[in-house]
Amino acid sequence: MITISAINAVNCIMVILSQRYAWFYYIDTNNIYHRGPLYAVAVSFTFLQLIIAATLIIKNRNRIERKHYFAMLFFVAPPVFCIIMQIIFLGFSFVYNGVALSSLIVFLYVQNQDVFTDYLTGVANRKKLELHLRKMISSSTTNHTFSAIMIDLDNFKKINDSLGHKVGDEALKAAAELMMSCLGKQDFIARYGGDEFCVVLDTSDISLLKDIVIRIRRSIDEYNAASIRPYKLGLSMGYAIYDYAMNVDEFQNMIDKLMYEHKHSDEVISNIQCLH
Repeated sequence: MITISAINAVNCIMVILSQRYAWFYYIDTNNIYHRGPLYAVAVSFTFLQLIIAATLIIKNRNRIERKHYFAMLFFVAPPVFCIIMQIIFLGFSFVYNGVALSSLIVFLYVQNQDVFTDYLTGVANRKKLELHLRKMISSSTTNHTFSAIMIDLDNFKKINDSLGHKVGDEALKAAAELMMSCLGKQDFIARYGGDEFCVVLDTSDISLLKDIVIRIRRSIDEYNAASIRPYKLGLSMGYAIYDYAMNVDEFQNMIDKLMYEHKHSDEVISNIQCLH
C-alpha cells in the first residue's frame, strides 16, 4: 500500500507540473493533444501499479479461493490491453474502456456472490447447490461420478433456545469455517437450510469420501476440546457416491435420509447411555 501510494503521489505531482512543463503531454494552440517527452514515464507508472496488484494476487494465491483468484487476476487484464492499444494508436482513448470493463467484471462478480452466497456463513446457498449438483450430474459418466455429504448440526435448536440466536449464528459460522478448512479448493460446500449443510466432492472413491468425513469429525472434536464457548458442536452426516441413474432430487433425498438415520442412531445411543 505504501509503494502504490507513493507511485500515485509522484504521478499526481508530475501530471500537475505537466500543465506548465509539458512532461507528460501538452495541447497546442489548435487544441490538439500531443505526447510529452516523459510520456513513457506516465505509462510506466500505470503499468507498475498493475504489476504490483497482479504480483500481490499471485503471491497470495494459496490464501484465495480458486474462483476468487481468477476473477481478481483477470481484473488487471483489460486495462493492460487497453494501455498497449493506446500506445500503438495515438489519438484514441482506450484506457477508460479498460477501466469500465474491469469495473463491470467486479460488479458482475459481486452481484453473483450476493445471489449465490449465504449471507450468514459465507458458503454457497441452496440455489447455488442445486445448480452445482445439476452441473455435476450432467458431467458424470458411468466410469466417473461424484459424491456428497449431507450434514446437520446436532442440538442446534437447544443452542438457540438456551443461549440466544446470536450465539446460534456464531455456532453456524464456526461449523461452516471448520468444514471449509477440511475441504480442498475443488470441493464445494453450501448451506442447505437452517442448520444443514451439503458438501459436494469431485470423487467417486469411497475411501476418499470417508477420509473427508473423518477429517470433518476430527476437526469438530478438536474445536470442542479447545473451545471455551458455552456450547459443543455436534454433527450428523449422511454420505454417498452418486448413482448415475439418479436425478438431483433423488440423490438429495437419499443423502438426506442417510443423515437422519445417522442422527437417529446417535440419539438412540445417547438415550441408552442416559438410562444406564
